[in-house]
Amino acid sequence: AEIVTFDAESNTAFYVNAVDSSVDMISLEDPTNPSMLQRIDVSEYGEPNSISISNGIVAMAVANGENDMANGYILTYTTQGDFINSYEAGVLPDMVTFTNSGNHIFSANEGQPNDDYDVDPEGSVTVVDIMTGVATQIGFTDFNSERENLINSGVRLYANPGSSTVAQDLEPEYIAISSDDSTAYVMFQENNAFGIIDLTSMQMTSIVPLGTKDYSEGCYDLSDKDGGVVFQCGSPVSSMYMPDAISLFSSDGEDFILTANEGDSREYEGDNSEYTDEGRGDDLTLNATHWEEMGYDLDAQEDLLEKENLGRLKVSLADGDYDGDGEYEEIVGFGARSMSIWDSNGELVFDTGDELSKLTQIY
Repeated sequence: AEIVTFDAESNTAFYVNAVDSSVDMISLEDPTNPSMLQRIDVSEYGEPNSISISNGIVAMAVANGENDMANGYILTYTTQGDFINSYEAGVLPDMVTFTNSGNHIFSANEGQPNDDYDVDPEGSVTVVDIMTGVATQIGFTDFNSERENLINSGVRLYANPGSSTVAQDLEPEYIAISSDDSTAYVMFQENNAFGIIDLTSMQMTSIVPLGTKDYSEGCYDLSDKDGGVVFQCGSPVSSMYMPDAISLFSSDGEDFILTANEGDSREYEGDNSEYTDEGRGDDLTLNATHWEEMGYDLDAQEDLLEKENLGRLKVSLADGDYDGDGEYEEIVGFGARSMSIWDSNGELVFDTGDELSKLTQIY
């Protein structure tokens, strides 16, 4: 069981069962004694990744079962488990949601490369108009010519450098819909950014970088080889927010986006090639001159990357080396160990800082 949603009208819970290529229906008429109602087998189409319900319609995002580099599907069923329709989506639809009105279904089509990294599909968003039955594919090729500008603005576009287009490199992870159904916010987790889609024109109008979080402003347990829960304060780490799940809420007439800042690296290993942007702190060679100017002499630099300090921290090998000489001017991590609130323009409003680390420590 992975993704769970609930239909209050029928008192039925639905969850994704990817192992059995199904969505399972559980009766909660008696919450103290749940019972299996039905297993919806979608193996004919592929593997389900996500599920959402609105106005008595169950929508599923299903990856192509024959070829995961081919377009997947959005499937719709009644809340009684009866098939309604299938729609072609993009490659690897990973998340599905409805507009607030329930009139449109969206899927975030991640379009991840294959393990050999010789096939890299374009990411996309599929929009289904339930009333007309028309599925629209929103792609990102208009931004292919903006690669350098996007990188300079802070959008992370380093995967398979020199061969992937922007549209291939953008991998939609999650979607949130504005309270008035006019805008979709699409999270590009590995790119540490989100896109804004105008739902009138069905075009992505902008890509907003999320930036990094300064760990030196808090205290975090950054090593699993330091004998236990040891909080390091003031550590010189810039960590990318890289949210996975996002949600939208409205307050005083203004929309805000809530993010769970998981962080995620890219790693592909096939028979003919491999790629990774992830390493450990002790894999880095620091730019000695730069770090001395920051107040770390050579001994301090060496100590910084010991396993009990930052040596075990998972860091990006694709970020922080600004002149490309193999020596890092910045230590860049994955995820922010926090939840954040952003306004509808992508400006950070609030972050939980180091609170989650302290609340979840194990003594």
